[in-house]
Amino acid sequence: MGALRQLGGGFLLGVLFVGLVLGGFALAMAEGGMIPAIAATPIATLTLPSAYPTLELLTLPDGLTATSASLEGPTATPTNTLPPPPTTCLPPAGWVAISIQPYDTLASIALTYRVGSAELQRANCLVSDELAAGSYLYVPPLPTSTAIACGAPAGWIIYIVQPGDTLYRISLLYRVSISQLQQANCLGGSSSIIAGQQLRVPNVPVSTATFTPLTPVTETHTPTATSSPTTGTITETATSTATQTTAPSATPEPSATTPPTQTATPTP
Repeated sequence: MGALRQLGGGFLLGVLFVGLVLGGFALAMAEGGMIPAIAATPIATLTLPSAYPTLELLTLPDGLTATSASLEGPTATPTNTLPPPPTTCLPPAGWVAISIQPYDTLASIALTYRVGSAELQRANCLVSDELAAGSYLYVPPLPTSTAIACGAPAGWIIYIVQPGDTLYRISLLYRVSISQLQQANCLGGSSSIIAGQQLRVPNVPVSTATFTPLTPVTETHTPTATSSPTTGTITETATSTATQTTAPSATPEPSATTPPTQTATPTP
């Protein structure tokens, strides 16, 4: 086994040596021009189609860079644009579109916008009172409330708040309501006042409070009578009765008296 390995190694060294000699000889002849140059023979190559398409290189014009020529287009900003009213069912003039929320009903929307449910259904051409969340409904605009300007009426005078005063006490003194005092002095819904503050009050005589002393109530305990068997005599008490007084009558006048008549008496 070892002899075969030595034999194979010697053969390889011999072949290598012969190759080196022949190569050196050929190189020397080529440099001396003894061997004509061999023309290159074209070799046919098979080109297989690629699984991925070849992208063409984009050539940018002068003055543009890859940073300035961004491939990203303009970013679209979503806007909540209400749809136009349908041409077949036009809402009344001035009505605006609102978005239906999941908890909305036709009755609640009609109550909010102070319109009848039937009118709301007719204006939006609804076949039923069922509303779909996310859809649009046309409603009348809400009336704008005008704030009432605060201020004292003409003729009111200035009152300086004293220590211990309250808005309720001042309203009793000047016979005016608390809301009128708040409106006249621009207090809003507050009832807080401080000593030394100036308030506008009506120019009327001040009411004087009259205090009526309370009469103390004294409780009187009455002993309870106990019944005991007694023997007694029932006494009848005479009651006085009213007597009728007869008025005196007129005295009759004396009548005329007839004189006696003499009668003859027979003698025996």
